[in-house]
Amino acid sequence: MTLFVADRSISHPRLLSELCRRVVHLIDDADAWLQWAIGNRDHRYYFADEPRLLDGLQKGLHGSGLAWLPRVGLQVSPSKLLSLGANDLDALYRLEQGENGSALAGQVASVLSRHALLTNAMLKSSQSFLSAIGAGDAPLLQQLDLRGSVALWHLAAEYGAAADGSGPHAEAAGFALQHARHPLEFCDYYRFYLHVEHPDGSAGQRLANATRSLNALRPLWFDTLDAPQVQHLPSLQEARQIIDMTLAAGQQIGFARISLAVQQVAPILRGLALEEPTIHAASRQLLRDVHAVLRTYPLQHGQLGQDGTSMRFPIEAPGVRIVLQVEDDAITLAEYTLVSGDRDRDRAAEATPDAPHSDHGDSEPAAPQDLAAARAQAEQTLASARAALLHMPGARTGGTLASSGDGDIPPPVPSPGPATPEDARTPRTSPLQIAQALADAAMVASEQAIREAMAASQQAIDAANEALRRADAAAEEAVRRATEAAAEDEASWKKRG
Repeated sequence: MTLFVADRSISHPRLLSELCRRVVHLIDDADAWLQWAIGNRDHRYYFADEPRLLDGLQKGLHGSGLAWLPRVGLQVSPSKLLSLGANDLDALYRLEQGENGSALAGQVASVLSRHALLTNAMLKSSQSFLSAIGAGDAPLLQQLDLRGSVALWHLAAEYGAAADGSGPHAEAAGFALQHARHPLEFCDYYRFYLHVEHPDGSAGQRLANATRSLNALRPLWFDTLDAPQVQHLPSLQEARQIIDMTLAAGQQIGFARISLAVQQVAPILRGLALEEPTIHAASRQLLRDVHAVLRTYPLQHGQLGQDGTSMRFPIEAPGVRIVLQVEDDAITLAEYTLVSGDRDRDRAAEATPDAPHSDHGDSEPAAPQDLAAARAQAEQTLASARAALLHMPGARTGGTLASSGDGDIPPPVPSPGPATPEDARTPRTSPLQIAQALADAAMVASEQAIREAMAASQQAIDAANEALRRADAAAEEAVRRATEAAAEDEASWKKRG
């Protein structure tokens, strides 16, 4: 026996799941290799799980991670096929085995739509859109991988009906080709041009305005390219944990590329003065809004990409829709979209039927930017309290203040020397421990306020403001009590010394 899958020795193909065996049948030569590997005693093969077995078979036998289903006309990762479920995979399998009929064709079309699978014929349809906007022969767009093809298909689906060979869409194509160095960047810069506010004037003036905006934006977003790294595609729970740990550490969920960052911020700049302070403030506000939503609202079910190496996690919140993506071993922000109030209220009512009733009539749900500002105010208050505590006596190491170097209060270091009987009877609590406990309590109150505010009612916003006031008071009390305790501790220390 030479084949191991998830620490199980495989002595017969039937030891694999039924779904896995179906996918094996869809990979050319995979059946023959599997039988050979099971009976071969000269080599040992280990796979962590069935998806890795299937992807390894495909790549090892054919030098590509994408299997080809000729009757469906689909290039797709075997691990993506495995994620479809029994009924949907069965529809593709039956068609590939030669079964026909309109009912089966309709079922396959439904499978493709629900799982965001694009056939080669569908991907090729974006060529007419590119031709219409004058980019059909662009050298940059002649050699496309699956990711680039999918991006162009989505661009065509979004703008194809309005595109023509003149006007803003043709200008957007020219602008994108001038600045892009990859098909994904072409899509980003095309959208960017259409989102930027254009003054009346010639095409040259509009192009110059978009170029100035882009040049002003790009440097301000260089620091948003950092993102949490992952070793493999995470589950929903793993992704949630990584995001929580990243935000708790004061780090951010950034973008996969600079062109996507500037494209995402462009819509909120419409009508604003395109000056560096304004652009910088709007850029920071977008990230604060995103992080406020990420702290409060759950990730929805992740969808594995057609390539089997990417995943998307949508998040729905009042007034905004966010999509996180996992690509190239990093979790990044893929989409930030403001949605209408009516659509948002309908979705919120369906998602939370037992939400508390507001006595304020049809008041609008809390805006993400207001909540982000509230959170920033609370965090600033607590940061000020913590900073003040760092400069107080009470936690000494060799006569100097102990500091972690990153703004966090270190645990108190006890002074050397034998404990007195009084010390043994009554364990002492250092001033920093007292202050830390109070500051932590204030943070809990602040966090609760933000969560209530994001529940989409004016009452929750009022509760958040009250809790923030209490957080300020708690932080001030922390400083006052720590100061008094530190003075007492210092006097006692001097008396003993």
